[in-house]
Amino acid sequence: MKKTLFILVILLGCNNPNTKPKDLEKIKSLEQNIIDLKKELAEIKSINTLLKESNQEPSGEETYIEEFNVPLVLTNYKKFSSSKVLNFEIDSTDEYWNRNNYFTGESSDEFFYNVKASLIDDKLKFYFIGIKFPLADNLIANLYELDENKNLYTIDTIDLNADYDQWKEHGLMNESGNHDTLFNFFMLFQLDNLIIKDEKLYYSKIKKITGLGERGFEVDGKEYYEYSINSKEKPLKLEREISNLISSEVMTFSSNSSYTINPSKNKVVVKDDFLAENSQSISFHKITNWKEWLTTIHNHTIDVFDESTKIKFDFSKHFNFNTETLEWFDLETNDKVLFGGISWHSSEDILYFDDRGGDYRSIWKIDFTNNIVSKIVPENGAMHPFFFKINEKEYVAYVEKNKIMLSESPDNEKTANSM
Repeated sequence: MKKTLFILVILLGCNNPNTKPKDLEKIKSLEQNIIDLKKELAEIKSINTLLKESNQEPSGEETYIEEFNVPLVLTNYKKFSSSKVLNFEIDSTDEYWNRNNYFTGESSDEFFYNVKASLIDDKLKFYFIGIKFPLADNLIANLYELDENKNLYTIDTIDLNADYDQWKEHGLMNESGNHDTLFNFFMLFQLDNLIIKDEKLYYSKIKKITGLGERGFEVDGKEYYEYSINSKEKPLKLEREISNLISSEVMTFSSNSSYTINPSKNKVVVKDDFLAENSQSISFHKITNWKEWLTTIHNHTIDVFDESTKIKFDFSKHFNFNTETLEWFDLETNDKVLFGGISWHSSEDILYFDDRGGDYRSIWKIDFTNNIVSKIVPENGAMHPFFFKINEKEYVAYVEKNKIMLSESPDNEKTANSM
């Protein structure tokens, strides 16, 4: 009540023609104080929510999951509704997964990547980053929200112009203005971006990079932001202490190294790129102590895993294998196979990855339990898969240039028949 009277006094004072200039200055100052207080209250509320989640003490491994706000898969989301049916019309029907274009951006020179999906209150939304290529001198990327009616909203822009000299110093831009290398590195650094949790989208902006010699580059500074899903409100910049609680299921040590954890927090994919040779090492490991492992990764310790934790998987049964160079080649096309974007199944020992062996060409599925590797999307340009479920039906969203694509598992028909 006192607050209401206080605000009324201010408003009446503003409308009084006899108000003195000094009084007007005081009133304006008070108004600004109120605006600042509202902002502080919003930040405190957000911080308290994150701290409350991080201080929860569930049993077992989940303790550290809450601390680092690892995103939840759609089927485990508390507001998941089994009544939701995806409005998805199949276009491609062949020996691969059924698939179709879900959304096409207006600009043909804008590339989408790092797509994520969110299902809240039966509303399916997608989040992804877009950047025009070839890059212009004005280096701007857009962060998008695509709602259930396929309306596109720009949440924020990611400005690379401030880091122009830094990118140039590290050789990511040449004197002629060729930004191809910068584009590739920028995409790699975003693989651990876009985190969905509890009706919030968390994302970061790179503020500083550091050269690591032969190991490429690492991000040395980030700013984290929080966006309330479907709010169309300005994102909230998080305090540095709170941003330490935010982490993706993908950890990037450098532009050459990444670690992708499965939802059960007991397996990890370790990927090291050797850009000079256009080759790669990939290994799969068991995790016995999630908290210890994640702490080690965040402390930037190299070579965390050894042979004792390795999960044996023989790719030579599925690809043409060069024993001298330890490289794999597609049986159909004889093109080199390299892991790009990676996404785990929500509950089974199945991994999805895009193949970037010289170019983004296709999306693959690895079934560890049955020792099967299969290509599920053959199109050139398919990249950054993201697995999700709706009503027990399995889908993989991915991007293809300026398109958000959806692919549907052949097992969905069996699931539908059994219901």
